[in-house]
Amino acid sequence: MTDNLKTKQNTITVNDLLDIALKKWYVIIALCLVCIIAATVITVAFITPMYTSTAKLYIKNKQSTVISASEISVSSYLTKDYEEIVVDRSILEEVINTLSLNVSYGSLKSVIETYNPENTRFIEITVSYRDPEVAKDIVDCICKVTQNKIIDVMDIDRVIIFSEGNISRGPSSPNLILNIIKGLIIGIALSLAFVFIAYFKDDKINTSDDVEKYLEINVLGSVPYNDRGQLKKR
Repeated sequence: MTDNLKTKQNTITVNDLLDIALKKWYVIIALCLVCIIAATVITVAFITPMYTSTAKLYIKNKQSTVISASEISVSSYLTKDYEEIVVDRSILEEVINTLSLNVSYGSLKSVIETYNPENTRFIEITVSYRDPEVAKDIVDCICKVTQNKIIDVMDIDRVIIFSEGNISRGPSSPNLILNIIKGLIIGIALSLAFVFIAYFKDDKINTSDDVEKYLEINVLGSVPYNDRGQLKKR
């Protein structure tokens, strides 16, 4: 019988979990609501909104009148080098000095993303910053400084600023809806953990079915429970 009681704590079925979940539904809902409210408060009150601005550079050799497939392939490969130049310390420190930014090189680098569309000579530069106008100023300045640097260092004839940075009308992050969904997922995960813990900590024999299952004894009958205090009053 003792072994069977131990088995109860080591086995679990979907019905058992559903039974506990239905009994503790108020705890599950409370956990989900707490996580959703916490995610909303953290997003709105503690996370600084960030605005993005994107500009494009186009790298072209003016001596080339006809572009071959091999030239595109080589240029695309070299574009990876150009992407590294964009976030080089000398470039970003010049941008910081030009715009009188109160940020370090590492902080500025962390808000810059570069992207090279496949088989193209374009370099997309995106800056995320707490001020949309400053984000545009930074990305435009990066393009101008990078433009001269690539021409000097890489022996390229032409680097064209194809499009300047835009002023974002709304923040790109944080995403309130996404964070609320994350909060809900965390709430559900905590609820599942609570259900598992509640099941494995419950070592009581609650029903006649438990008696037959874990003690291997047939139930012949049951006596209804009455509160002793109520019996004394009678």
